[in-house]
Amino acid sequence: MAWQLRRQADRQYYPSFCLARLAGSILVVAIHGAPFPPEAAGLNFLVQHWLARIAVPFFFASSGYFLYRKTTLEQFDPGPTKAFVLRMLRIYLIWTAIFFPLSAQTYRGDEKGFVHSVLWYIRSFLFEGSYFHLWYLPAVIVAVLLVSYLLHKKVSPPRILCAAGALYLAGLLGQSWFGLIRPLETAAPAVWSGLKLVQKVIRTTRNGLFDGFLFVGIGMLFAFYEIRLARKTALLGFAGSMLLVLAEGVLLERAGFARMHDAYLTLPLALFFGFALVLGARPPAGRHYAVLQDLSALVYFLHPLVGAGPLPGAWLDRLAGAVGISAYFPKALLYTLLVSAVILLLARLPGFGWLKKAYH
Repeated sequence: MAWQLRRQADRQYYPSFCLARLAGSILVVAIHGAPFPPEAAGLNFLVQHWLARIAVPFFFASSGYFLYRKTTLEQFDPGPTKAFVLRMLRIYLIWTAIFFPLSAQTYRGDEKGFVHSVLWYIRSFLFEGSYFHLWYLPAVIVAVLLVSYLLHKKVSPPRILCAAGALYLAGLLGQSWFGLIRPLETAAPAVWSGLKLVQKVIRTTRNGLFDGFLFVGIGMLFAFYEIRLARKTALLGFAGSMLLVLAEGVLLERAGFARMHDAYLTLPLALFFGFALVLGARPPAGRHYAVLQDLSALVYFLHPLVGAGPLPGAWLDRLAGAVGISAYFPKALLYTLLVSAVILLLARLPGFGWLKKAYH
């Protein structure tokens, strides 16, 4: 294992990250659309609440890694952070506008009236995401701003990770380890009422403060310290830690502890080894990897929109039934890939370059 402070800013490009991001986006589609029929609940749990849970943490970490490769620890430059935040904000606003008609349908039936629904939407936009999958964008903005602010204040990366880890542990109490604080409802009603008030404001700890902060910090650690693991070590570490994630998820589910399955206690360990594994991979070079990176972003953003409409394809229904999987998942994935490919092709044509602002 190599662990050495990097002294120079660089802009290295790793094709393995483009492949990993595309795989992660496909896993996110599986989270939002069960890949197996309802009777195969165990298989859906394995995919949705175990295997796919590494995807978004990897997105956070890779964003942190490539952002902080553009500067150094000794001479921290906030310029790349500003550019990154503005780009993410632009993308968030664009997709918020695209998904607004679907969001409006949700809030239109608010029994408390129009003003309440508007305030609720504003709260969601700020804390939870303007649409359910868009939460990643405000979360990564908050996480990057936190990490960069602390770096600007000369707080060391290990101390940043300690602070982020403490917040992550606190966030778990509102998600997979919710069962630990549930007794407070009767044992300490005043404390419970305070927690309920916080929950009413932020809705979930799946955000940049309690979730993304740690994962962006892990990416920052790899960026500044040139951490390298032997491939065998990274592979064994990743496999072992993913088994720990599985054991934790199953135990929490059976104990009735889990309120949500977005984060686990052992997930940061799996991310660490998984990130090292991707970082050490060296697939053959090629210009097509940049296309895969843009494709992965479009798949992530588009799949709820594509999946919300009718998905033709009787042959896919028959094929899915023959192999024992849900028809929705392959159809949503296939049509999302097709729409994404069309957008990428259009973006290359004269007069359509503005389409890139939605994903690049």
